[in-house]
Amino acid sequence: MRSYIFISLLCSTLMAQESKLSVLPIKQEQLEEIISHRNGNVLFLNVWATWCTPCVEEFPDIVKLADEYQRKNTAVEFIAVSADYPDEIDSLILPFLKKFPNISFKVFVADFNSMDEFISSIDQEWTGAVPATFLFSSEGKRTNLMIGQHSYDQFKTEIEKILHSSK
Repeated sequence: MRSYIFISLLCSTLMAQESKLSVLPIKQEQLEEIISHRNGNVLFLNVWATWCTPCVEEFPDIVKLADEYQRKNTAVEFIAVSADYPDEIDSLILPFLKKFPNISFKVFVADFNSMDEFISSIDQEWTGAVPATFLFSSEGKRTNLMIGQHSYDQFKTEIEKILHSSK
């Protein structure tokens, strides 16, 4: 009887954790709102795709970094925006994300009229290459554009520069 109760509790816990993981389409207005209204937090915005090998390779470092800053209760908000299509949430995006049971940040998929619209809404200087990581100050001003695969240490160094410059 005890083992049945334990297994039931374990299954319930795992199902609850899995149900927390969601990916929502994000439109231009919503993304602009996130960027501009920072509430005193630095924004780490990563654009990635399931078909992009460097994106997939750097994602574990982003998950680790986000978890670290959240545990320290630091004023840094992490979000990830997939450049996959919104109709690929269930088939590609969620299966990839399920490899990381401790994702502590919101994940979206770009839902724009065109990729050009998506690109220009984030940054006019960005060519659309992924992975791309944008760091915004607590006032919503872009401070960094990091194109290509980066490491945990590289991301952390850039975040810390922003945090220390605002003091």
